[in-house]
Parts: sequence; C-alpha cells; structure tokens
Amino acid sequence: MRFHPNWLTSFDPRSQSSRLRPEIPKFSINRDWEAKAKPIPSPQEMFRASGNTPDPWQEHFLANTHDRQMVLACRRAGKSFATAVKTLHHCLTTPNALAMVFSPTLRQSIEFTRYVRNVDRCIGMPFKRTRENTTEIEWANGSRILSMPDNHEGVVGFTPTMIVIDEASRTSDMLYKSIRPMLALGGDFTAISTPFGNRGWFFEVFDNPLRIRRFNHYRVTADDCPRISPDFLEEEKMELGERWFRQEWYCSFEDAVDAVFSKSVVESCFVDDVPLLFAD
Repeated sequence: MRFHPNWLTSFDPRSQSSRLRPEIPKFSINRDWEAKAKPIPSPQEMFRASGNTPDPWQEHFLANTHDRQMVLACRRAGKSFATAVKTLHHCLTTPNALAMVFSPTLRQSIEFTRYVRNVDRCIGMPFKRTRENTTEIEWANGSRILSMPDNHEGVVGFTPTMIVIDEASRTSDMLYKSIRPMLALGGDFTAISTPFGNRGWFFEVFDNPLRIRRFNHYRVTADDCPRISPDFLEEEKMELGERWFRQEWYCSFEDAVDAVFSKSVVESCFVDDVPLLFAD
C-alpha cells in the first residue's frame, strides 16, 4: 500500500500483490454533469417556481448569505420551506456539498428533505439525482443532503458544508454541542424554530446578546404572515390560553408548564452582595 501525492490510496502496480493487474490510470474527476447542467435559479426564483410568493422576511432570508443564521418564527410562517429552498440552492451550486438536516425525530427531517425534493422537481431538476431514498438525496455534481434525527451518536465523522436544525428549540443540548465542532473547517449553520419554553440551547443563544450577535437572526410573529387571519388568531387565543398563544404565535419564550417557580422568580434569588457568615 502506498500513499500517492494526492492522498488517495491504491495498490502500487509494481508490488507483488498487484503484479498481474493492468496499469492503473491516473485519477480524474468526471465532470460531465457541468456540460449537462441547466442554469441554477436564485433561491427567490426557486421559491416562486414552486408556486409560492415569499413574504418580505422570506425574501430577505433567501437573499442573505451569512454563514450563521437563526430564525425564531411562529407556526405556519414558512420557515422550514424557505430553509429547504436555501438548502437545495446550496447543494446545486456547491459541488460535493454535504447538507445535514437534524430534527427532533427522523420523520421530521424526512419531511424537510421532501420539501427539497419537491422544489428540485419544480425547477426542472438541473442535475440528475444519482442516489435517492427517504433519508438521502445525491446529485450528479456530488452534493448530498442527509436527514438525521436528534442523536449525537450518529454525527461523528461527517464534514458538512451546511447544517440545518429544524424545530431547534426541541432538540437536545447534546446534539448542538456535538455538531459545533463540525463547523471548524467552515460551513453554514442555520437553526429554525418556534419557541418551546425558556430552556435549552436555542433559547440560551437568543437570550444572550453576546451569543446571538454572532448570528444573523430573524423574529417572525403572526403579524408578519399575511396568510394568517386575525379571526383565526382570535380563535387560537381563546382555545390555547395566553401563555401558549404567545409562545406559538408571538415568539415568546415562556416558562415551562411543569415549572414550580417561574424563571424570573428563580433568578431573583441570586444576588452578588451576600455578607459572609463568618469573618476570618
């Protein structure tokens, strides 16, 4: 076994183990896909090709190229679909890209990938899909998207160019901390979610001015979604109650329903000027 200058391993043709083998051709990359590729639309054009019109915040989000983004949005704001469009654009415009999508459950990640698949179909599939199943899509340009559940044990060994966490407020701290080292050599990171209590890494990032400053972040309430009618919101407020209504539709990080004391009460118990009980 010999290491070649390009760090690919193969048998040396002169070695005993490969003496009967024909001369190994030089390694080359098949780039036929470039000649066959159709023009890649912009994310905004992809969104419209699917038969939808982006809301103002989606228009801005689709055009934004910041490498760290977080979207705090109400239900039915279209955050997953808009992010799926950006993920597809990343895969089609970045040869050999690896986009990894995490959700609390595998079923949710598969649904995200389904959005990607449908938008790809709407824009005429610029690249042939060379591999496709419910959890993975691979295109002729070498790019892939993988659907993953909230399981930190399954993420070691990947080098993604883009990471997406859907329903981020409901994913574990362990997953987030396991993913962070994967960004050391570069790569985009996007987390999207509706609030789910004032706990967990997603809340802690939004609650810390120094941490959230690293991200290009959005806060999208029901008032920013013209598709959601005032009448429906009135009905929701009546059915859900104030606390849950604020959380689901107005991006409020509320105290957990099983909390004995509220976060503000607990924080008020900590002070910095407690006198010493015993002097030296």
